[in-house]
Amino acid sequence: MRPILLLLCVAASLPGFAQSRLTGAVRNKEGQPLEAATVLVHRQKDSSVIRSAVTGHTGSFTLDRIPANNYFLSITSVGYANYTSDPIHLDSAGSKQLTVVLAPAATNLEAVSVITKKPFVEWKLDRMIVNVGSSPFFTPGMSALEVLERSPGIEVDYLHNTIGLVTRPGTTIYINGRRTYLAGIDLLNYLRGLPAGSIEALEIISQPSARYDAATGGGVINILLKKNQADGLIGSVTASTIAGYYFKTRDNLMLNWRESKVNVNFTIGYSDNKTYNGQQATSSFRTAYGQPFTQYQQYTTSTITGSRSYTPQLALDYQLSKNTSLGVQLQGLFSDNHSITGGFVNLLDSSKQLIQQQPVPTLSRNTVTNPGVNLNWQQKFGGGRELSTDADYLHYHSPGVQDSYGLNGSLPSDIDIAAFKADYSQPIGPQGKDQDTKLEAGIKSSYVRTDNNSQYVQYDSLQKSWNSDIPLNNHFIYSENINAAYINLTRQLSKKWSIEFGLRGEQTIAKGRELVQGGNFRHQYFNIFPTGYAGFTPNDKHSFTLSYSRGIGRPSYLDLNPFRYVINAYNVRQGNPALQPDFGNVIQFEYHYRSEFNVGLVWYHGDNLQARVYQSTGQGDSLVTILTRTNVAFRRNIFLYFSFNKALTKWWNASWSVVFINAKLEDPANTGYPVDHLTGAKLNFNNQFPLGKGYSLDLRANYFTHWMEGIRIHHLPVWNNSVAVNKKLLHDKATLTLNLSDPFHVFRPGQITDATAFFLRTDNLPESRYLTITANYRFGKAKQQHRRHDGGSSEEQRRVNL
Repeated sequence: MRPILLLLCVAASLPGFAQSRLTGAVRNKEGQPLEAATVLVHRQKDSSVIRSAVTGHTGSFTLDRIPANNYFLSITSVGYANYTSDPIHLDSAGSKQLTVVLAPAATNLEAVSVITKKPFVEWKLDRMIVNVGSSPFFTPGMSALEVLERSPGIEVDYLHNTIGLVTRPGTTIYINGRRTYLAGIDLLNYLRGLPAGSIEALEIISQPSARYDAATGGGVINILLKKNQADGLIGSVTASTIAGYYFKTRDNLMLNWRESKVNVNFTIGYSDNKTYNGQQATSSFRTAYGQPFTQYQQYTTSTITGSRSYTPQLALDYQLSKNTSLGVQLQGLFSDNHSITGGFVNLLDSSKQLIQQQPVPTLSRNTVTNPGVNLNWQQKFGGGRELSTDADYLHYHSPGVQDSYGLNGSLPSDIDIAAFKADYSQPIGPQGKDQDTKLEAGIKSSYVRTDNNSQYVQYDSLQKSWNSDIPLNNHFIYSENINAAYINLTRQLSKKWSIEFGLRGEQTIAKGRELVQGGNFRHQYFNIFPTGYAGFTPNDKHSFTLSYSRGIGRPSYLDLNPFRYVINAYNVRQGNPALQPDFGNVIQFEYHYRSEFNVGLVWYHGDNLQARVYQSTGQGDSLVTILTRTNVAFRRNIFLYFSFNKALTKWWNASWSVVFINAKLEDPANTGYPVDHLTGAKLNFNNQFPLGKGYSLDLRANYFTHWMEGIRIHHLPVWNNSVAVNKKLLHDKATLTLNLSDPFHVFRPGQITDATAFFLRTDNLPESRYLTITANYRFGKAKQQHRRHDGGSSEEQRRVNL
């Protein structure tokens, strides 16, 4: 914690940390204290707000660290007339105390103002908004990852380190309108260290508009953070300790400082994560479907994975004028990841008699260095017209190494990403009370270059020397240029009807070169991606939306690399340079009742789908299973989902969701794989019970039936649960949380693969039961706002998959 304490000391010396103080009390005419009155300190020369406070149950307030200057106060409270004070002069080391008496508001039967709390869930034409501060299921001591877990329609898969919408594969994560530059376990670690108290809302966009990259067809989750608008400092410190198989820790510091036209935001997260997973798998081999099995491979392994990562980020925004702002953001991921797998494989004959037992030890280490910079500019021209631009550059360096049974590999990887985008918006036509039209248009260009040089050496037991393994070596260089333009039109036809239409065009130029094994390719294509939405809101209780979108799924850079990554002597993962992008068409219909109930129907049809495939080669003790990706003819999914969010009683808040899935996958050109058809369901139940005196209890459970992942690759049914106790401390500025995951130790994910030449069943025994103790402390008070804008390299980052 020394770096965190040092940063706090440095922040305390910044301009704007002042010496003056204002204290006082707010009362009514009868002398009774007024609780929850809002007190604002305005700078006299420009009326800007520099401090804010809310009165407690005694009606008192305290405003610290006010620079010497001339000010005035404004105070508001429900049911009372607004109050504005005379000018107040504060010296550099002064302190003033005052008492304010508010008069009752004048009664006006024709104009009654009612202030209500935002609902937990709100639905807009093209997105769902989860208001984190309005939800009883979230406490400031939770992490952003827990917020996602508890939000309707979002699924977090800890075994595969992915986050997504239950009706969309390949969801993209944004923070404040910008793609997070992390993936996999690093993204999860970052979100674990980000406190829920810093989050204002989530935007869940299942059908992204033409403004987003066509490759975000899997949906977008945008995390909107609170931001300091008044001068001064706000921040939070979070520390987590996890006790399971191994001791783990995750910490995060966030600071936001504002002084006049300058806003500085700094975050740094640290994660020390060590996990365990046991695995049992049996591969049963045959010559074709319906034929008897001729031999077996039985695996019993255990893997210990460790990761230490730092994720610093520094953002600076400067308000050049009322209509012009400039910004720069520096960010990075610096991690040291390693894993050790021990165990053995038994080779059995057709009668399951042991032929041979062989150890399968594997040691891998991967140090990732990922610095990045973003420059952004935003200009307002008046009349609602606005132009924003972003320029991004990022570099990945990963000198990976791997040691296995008699085979060692050096697997360095370098990836460079450069992107530029510009977005323009303006209202068009006459703007009436209920009829408004908005036009958006933009361009984007990105360039990516990857360089992967894999060098394996194999031990020769006869010569007692290490020799280069030429068949496994490769040096793959890949470059890709994507140029895009879009136009989007939104119109409010009336109080009840609204529509939105968009069109996006993207040109892709991709080149690949294999310098060792030989083989080059070049792909060039241009595609159009339309989107459309229609909304009908007959009253304030009911609303309906109908939408359509077409998207693209480009192969990850790793999947295009033809090299073989050796998992062990009998299992490898291989890229496919012939892999083509897939295209998906989605039609979605939703009905919403208030913020309590939602039902939706989604039809998805994917052409040329990229699917995981298991293949086999060789015979006897040299039989090897290969995991790769290939394009299949199509996939058709139908989703029917329900969500329910309501306080059932004063002591029971419920958030439940049920998703039914009917999936069909077919590849007529490959007669070895028959049609794959599966129906399943996913059930999530979140329950929160306020216990009084700052305590609350959380009970969560979920259950997944069979569901399809690839060509005849099915996940087995699995369920999980957790229980948590939360306690608010220090006048609600601190939160302590104790969370026990999987208390009954029932989380046992697995999958089966029914391929032409073999049947594979895998059962995992992960570290799922552990106790997490999280402490969160928040300091500073300020008015909140958020500024939305997208970084230019969002879609390219998602495909890195280091």
